[in-house]
Amino acid sequence: QTVVMLPMSDRQIERFAQQYGVRDAAVFLAEVRRQDARIFAGRPLDLAELITTWKCSGVLGTRAQQHETNVTVKLKDAPDRPDNGILADDRARHGAERLALALALTRTRTIRSPEQTLDVDRAEGVLDPASILPDWTEAERQALLRRAIFDPATYGRVRFHHRSIQEYLAAQRLRTLREGGMSIKSLLRLLFAERYGVKVALPSMRAIAAWLALWNDDVRGELIEREPEALLNMGDPGSLDMTARAGLVRGFAATYGRGRSRHLDIPLTEVRRLAHPDLAPVIRECWNTGASNEDVRELLIEMIWQGRIESCADLARVVAFDDASEPDPRVIAIRALVACDRRDDVAKLANAMLDESTGWPARVVHGVAADLFPQFITADQLVALMERTRESKLTVGGFEWVSQRIVEAIEPLSEPAFALRDKLADLVRRGRATEIYNIHSRFGYLAPALATLCDRQMTATTGQPDADLVRAAVIACRFSRFSGRRGDNREHVAALRAHVAADAMLRRDAFWADLAFADEVDPTDDAWHRLVNVVGGMRGGPVSHPTDADRSWLVEALADEGKPGRRAVALHALIDIWWRNGRIDTDLDVIRTSLKGDTALGRILDQWTAPPKRNEERERIEREHRRRERAEAKREDERLKDWKEWRDALIADPADAFSAAKTETTLSNLYLWLRAANRRLDRYDVWDKDKLTYVF
Repeated sequence: QTVVMLPMSDRQIERFAQQYGVRDAAVFLAEVRRQDARIFAGRPLDLAELITTWKCSGVLGTRAQQHETNVTVKLKDAPDRPDNGILADDRARHGAERLALALALTRTRTIRSPEQTLDVDRAEGVLDPASILPDWTEAERQALLRRAIFDPATYGRVRFHHRSIQEYLAAQRLRTLREGGMSIKSLLRLLFAERYGVKVALPSMRAIAAWLALWNDDVRGELIEREPEALLNMGDPGSLDMTARAGLVRGFAATYGRGRSRHLDIPLTEVRRLAHPDLAPVIRECWNTGASNEDVRELLIEMIWQGRIESCADLARVVAFDDASEPDPRVIAIRALVACDRRDDVAKLANAMLDESTGWPARVVHGVAADLFPQFITADQLVALMERTRESKLTVGGFEWVSQRIVEAIEPLSEPAFALRDKLADLVRRGRATEIYNIHSRFGYLAPALATLCDRQMTATTGQPDADLVRAAVIACRFSRFSGRRGDNREHVAALRAHVAADAMLRRDAFWADLAFADEVDPTDDAWHRLVNVVGGMRGGPVSHPTDADRSWLVEALADEGKPGRRAVALHALIDIWWRNGRIDTDLDVIRTSLKGDTALGRILDQWTAPPKRNEERERIEREHRRRERAEAKREDERLKDWKEWRDALIADPADAFSAAKTETTLSNLYLWLRAANRRLDRYDVWDKDKLTYVF
């Protein structure tokens, strides 16, 4: 069985950082997202190194700096290593670079471990380190491959623990070779080629070329001319100076400025690394030269957004107010206006969006709702947009997804958060179906977000949660069972139920709030049915079966004559606890005292606590059943005794058992035993050598 550890989630990263002494783990996590450092943050040991860097400098650095730090730490020798002192750190770096480049040039992914041998078939496609490092001793090669920069792959093989680390080291090796006298022509021949008259970067060397472009102007020029997007997608534009960045933007616009969209989809994190206010003249230059391609215009608007380039905000405004523009560029343009603090323009856009007559595309509304709330629209206005905007059928997109972003980002105890919680709960409730056994809502896809917000508010609240929060939590639990397409809502619903289970008073409030909701959906005068609607396992509410911890507030409710609608339900809950605890007389006396002479409740108590009437026919059937069980057990004991005696005789004298007179009987017994031992086998195929060997 192969087991793989999945990358840690944001919540796990934040918790890990807290345990490692990061004072503001939320700020650290935000920086991980901003710098797109998830490649390292998803693994515990790499995350620990990031945290060390953060605690020392307060920044994570550029992507190139992150890689350099990771390489340095992973190749460092340690005093407690068995092979300490065999391989110096600088020599280990030199060997790792040589192996990284060799893997790229031979297009292999794994390296043979010198400590293990592979047969001929398995050795194919595996790099032999001795052929790359022939000037090293075997002990040095083994010491290198034991360093943390390598991970086990399959039996007898290792690989670099991150592919991007391998590509970075391969580029560093080419940089060393170039500085050592390698001709630029030879270098470019390794990275680029011409296919069918088209100049391209070799696919297997594209990422290496992007890294090398940081340090070599010739490589960067060739890459910008051939595939400028590679320098954005695979390199580190944040490590380029402004002149190089300007050349990259101009090259991208020149290469793709005409024609239809290629759907290049440059990662936003790379755009963030590239963007800078000093590039404003270049952005305006490329915009005004008539670049009509969607990819180019989208990159320029994203740079305005990610770089908060206020001097180019007018370009974003044109796209944002253009009804003819596609939804995605309009979303980016509106976000750019928000980032550049163009409040008047954003307010006009928000008002236009709230005007139903304008008919804004659903993708635009979904895309900018999280950016507009709560600075530019209220909770009432946001929920109004949710109610009237058609929900996306995609797994990513629509208010199901956007609402999660909103509730995870908002301050949980702020006034906008309280207002949003109540409005969401009301919307989900108003869209419900009336079937108690299959509760769902037209807006049930919002219930997971409501559960997340309620969980965050309960966690942040120091006192007892108020009635509105409890009511919202009930609705979130009820409707999350049948909500939407996202599979990650169970965590927050489970957290809500954990909050309720841990606090008797919160459990009391949730019980009565859930009862009020159930009465609204399934009105009935049957008190037992009302109780089942709340605590029934299939109903999805926040409260499970009543326990001893609930006895005090249930007794209080039973005795409260001011709320007669609750008394009968509390009585049934107390009777249920009484039965579960073994029908203790003193507990029954407490229940009877709390009735305060109510005759109707007294009849219910007598009916449900009276000893069952004697049923002679049922007793006769039970006696007969027990008699048959004893007889069957006796026959089974005798059968097992006979079978063991037969088996012992067969083992003691097999020649007699397989004599001419007894062979047929012996084979028949063996057949019946094999068939009985595994009823799933076909009657004509009962042979089981292992079972026969074990028993006989």
